[in-house]
Formats: sequence, C-alpha cells, structure tokens
Amino acid sequence: MISFVIESLGITDKVARLRYGALDIFALAAPVLFSMRSHTRPRQHLDASDLHKPDGCERDLSDYVRGPLALIGSLLVILIIRTYSELGQWGPHRVLSLAVGMTLGMLVASGFIQVIYRRGSIYASFGDWRRARQFLKLTFFAAGACIVGLSTLLALTFSVLALLGPGEATAFVLGFVALSVIWPMSAGLGLVHRSGVFVIGLGVGLLAGATTDRLVALIWNRHMEVATAIGFTVTAGLMVLAINQGLDAGVDGRKRRAALPPLGYLGHEAAPYFAYGAVSMAFVLLPHLLDGALDLLAGD
Repeated sequence: MISFVIESLGITDKVARLRYGALDIFALAAPVLFSMRSHTRPRQHLDASDLHKPDGCERDLSDYVRGPLALIGSLLVILIIRTYSELGQWGPHRVLSLAVGMTLGMLVASGFIQVIYRRGSIYASFGDWRRARQFLKLTFFAAGACIVGLSTLLALTFSVLALLGPGEATAFVLGFVALSVIWPMSAGLGLVHRSGVFVIGLGVGLLAGATTDRLVALIWNRHMEVATAIGFTVTAGLMVLAINQGLDAGVDGRKRRAALPPLGYLGHEAAPYFAYGAVSMAFVLLPHLLDGALDLLAGD
C-alpha cells in the first residue's frame, strides 16, 4: 500500500533510484514503513459516532439532485448559444461556428479536468490544502498557456486559409476560449465540494450578459462585445471566488484521523450513484427491449 501511495505522488523507480538511492519504489517503501511504525502514536478508539453521518432528508435530496444538476450546465451552454443567436441576430453559420468552438473548448478542458481531479484529490485526501492550492494555480496557469497558444493558432489558421468568414472565425475562437477557461473550473469546484456554484455562475453570468446587452444596445452598437465581457467576468469571478473560499475553509479546517465508515453508511452514500447508473442503463436497454417485444408481437 505504501508503494502505491509513493507512486501516486509521482515518484517513479527512476526517481527513487536517483534521488533516494533506492532500487525501486518497493525498496523505498520499506524504510518509509519502518519510519511510520517507529513514530506511530497509540491508536485512539473510534466508533460510529466519530464518523460524519448524513443530515437526514436534506442530505439525501441533495445527493439525488446532484446528478440532474450536472446536466444543467450543458443546458445553460445551449441557452447561451441561443441567446447569442437571438440578441445578435446571428445567422446559422455563425451560430454553428460558436457551438463548434465551445465544443472544442470543452474537449481541450477535459484533459485538465482529469489532471485536477486525479492529483488534487490526492492532496485533498491527505488534508494538504496548501499544496492543493499551489497545484490548482499551476494547472490553471498551464491551461491558460495552452489556451493562448491554441487560440492564436486557430486565429492564424482561419486568417491564412480563409476557412471561415471574419464573423464566424471570431465566434469560433471566442467560444473556444470561453469554454476552455470556464470548464476546468468545474473540477476545482468539485474538489472543494462546491459543484453547484458552476451552474450558478453560468446562470448569473448569462443573466448579467443579457441584461447588459439590452441596456448598452440603447446607446451603442457594440453591445454584444460589452455584454460578452461582462457575462464572462461575472461567471469566472464567481467560480474563482468559490474555489478560493473552499480552499481557505480546507486550510483552516482541523485534520481528523481517517477511519473507514460502516457498511450501512457506505451503502447509504452509494445509493444515489446506483440510482443514476440504473436509470441510465434503463434508457440504454429500453429501445432493445421494445424492439424485441415488437418482434415477438409481429411473429405472433
């Protein structure tokens, strides 16, 4: 088990050999285990009352709502595209360019989301929120550098090859930048257990942008640009603020000795996810069942 933890921290056999003088991570785990045993304090008795327990119906409802809540973010993105189409009086080609750019932004962001969840959850499990903060800053900086490079490459490609018109190319690049910046923040929010702020941020940003557009349109014809800047700033600002508050709460929180909960508690916690999986598989299997039933009826 110690060797798995060492490997999860990024220490490979080569690092163990060059930095610590061990043959591999398994050889490095032996002195670590000896050091842990020599410095281990006597165990304190832990019972079920020491474990965090559900808060009743409110906690159960929040768990079951979390699945559908994840879909609201995608629905809000679709609503944002629709809002641009209506308020900007865009044609189908520009709307399609915006949608494809946003989709590409999500695709690029998915890699950083996996990185944040995998490494960030390790720091969170150890209660090391200071390193989690440093890691998030480094990851977001790397994501920003990647976004700047890719967006510049896309803009140059569209300009040189003339693949899209000026309006379509601008919509594509801006959609790519916006979603590739916003989407990785969902992982940071999930890490600090504030996933709901992602949906709130998108909704408030959409409302702020649409309101700004209608007001600025009365005095200036560049209302779409101003509304976009306001909506994006509000959305990103709310998410960054929530991530920082979650990290501050983790740093200020008291570390507790880890203990495995009883089987009943694990079953209670896993019930919502079992329900999501069962319902999703029902939708997958239902067409096949209906098709088989129709074949049987036709055969009769």
